[in-house]
Amino acid sequence: RTYQDLLKSPEDENLYERYTTVQWLFLDLETRRATRIGRPDMYRAGIFSPDGAFMLVSTTRRPFSYAVPDGRFARDLEVWALPKLGDLGEGFDEGTDAV
Repeated sequence: RTYQDLLKSPEDENLYERYTTVQWLFLDLETRRATRIGRPDMYRAGIFSPDGAFMLVSTTRRPFSYAVPDGRFARDLEVWALPKLGDLGEGFDEGTDAV
């Protein structure tokens, strides 16, 4: 099988990691404040439990492959217990930390 747009070098690996690293946020729509959850990482997906108490998190892990596309890279799956919305504490102001 032949794939296009594969990683070809260590530089590609570093760029891939840089551009796929994200930060989870909870956004309070009433106050327009965001609160960081977890640390920045190469998250692929986050699925909330029906009651909102947990989140299933999928994260891409090194080593990356030069033979298959990113959808087939190694992953970790974790279940995160989430804080209640009232327990999130102080967020950060969108003017200073927003992208």
